[in-house]
Amino acid sequence: MNVNQEITSKFQQFSDSLNLASNCEIQKIKQKLALDLAGYKNNEFSLIFMGSLARREASKTYDRDSILIFANHVEQARREEIAEKCISSFEDLGIPICSGGMSIDSKQAVKSLHEWREFFECARKTPNAKRIIFIEAMRSSILLFGSPDLYEEHQSLVKECVLAGLTTDFLLVESFLNLFLFSKSKTKLVLNQIIKFNYIYEPKLFFESSFTKGMNFLCEKRILKVKDIHWLKGFYVDYMSDRSLVAADCSRSKRDINLAQSLNLRLIAGKVLVRATLKRILGRD
Repeated sequence: MNVNQEITSKFQQFSDSLNLASNCEIQKIKQKLALDLAGYKNNEFSLIFMGSLARREASKTYDRDSILIFANHVEQARREEIAEKCISSFEDLGIPICSGGMSIDSKQAVKSLHEWREFFECARKTPNAKRIIFIEAMRSSILLFGSPDLYEEHQSLVKECVLAGLTTDFLLVESFLNLFLFSKSKTKLVLNQIIKFNYIYEPKLFFESSFTKGMNFLCEKRILKVKDIHWLKGFYVDYMSDRSLVAADCSRSKRDINLAQSLNLRLIAGKVLVRATLKRILGRD
């Protein structure tokens, strides 16, 4: 087995283990909610989880990135009661509040379907950074409890909002700006944005947030060179092993990203963004 084959094998094993660990966490949360929300009608609401857990790459300290979608007929008192029940379940499980306000502890994340529709319409007419980042987070989501119909209708609103108007253009600009910010907190954002715009080439990938599948697509489309793909796979395992629920090498102490790695990551991400922008503007690869 050569070096590249070893990297690919290690990447696949790590990705599979992280996916399994994330699914175990999801099932644990679903079981807790099923007990705590017993008696509530499934057609009244949908509880949606976002973030690293929804992407099946849960960090050690994942938080409760979440939204609630209520059927339009549900009264305010009932909505507040259900929201409190969901928050209590998260607290019992020790899942911390999302520091960015993108969780059901915030009123902006708890709306009826009609109110969500108005939210997306407003975002399309008068886009701003806070709204668009919130909407982008909704692309990576899972239904934890409640109505699949409400969830699917909400997802169609997310897709319509991002694909229409200036939302995708804003996200491209924001992603380019992230390349020039070298704080540690931006490293995962840069990794994510390498696969984030695959839907520009293939619309059916709009809700696909798997890094493994995203990388395979970039390779198949020859958007990235094979050497870049192998480097990213090795970097991903090293970076995520220190920060996720799965450790690729327990004997290795935590290692910070050095400048050379940070620069190379941004160089590769830049190549992807340039190609995606050209495809967006000119309609060609």
